[in-house]
Amino acid sequence: MTLDLSPKMLALFLEAEAVFAGNVEADFPFQRLEHDRPRLRAEGRRLAAIRRKAAVTAEDFDKARTAVLRKPAPRARIWAVLGIEADFSGVLPCDPT
Repeated sequence: MTLDLSPKMLALFLEAEAVFAGNVEADFPFQRLEHDRPRLRAEGRRLAAIRRKAAVTAEDFDKARTAVLRKPAPRARIWAVLGIEADFSGVLPCDPT
């Protein structure tokens, strides 16, 4: 089994982390997302924590969230914060789609 470490998969993992953090602190169901300030704050805090721990620029992190980050070093650091050791040495990671 091959791990999918594509930019798109990274964006999906980041979204899942944010949604999970928001669900933990939510006051309303997900359908009322726009009215749930604790949920939105928790999502923002989780994403900011990941960016800080990964030590990547805001630009690179925004690119990762939108699935367009192609640089291997920041991608590997973000994956590491998410608990996945991505070894891109000698291989240029690419989007298989």
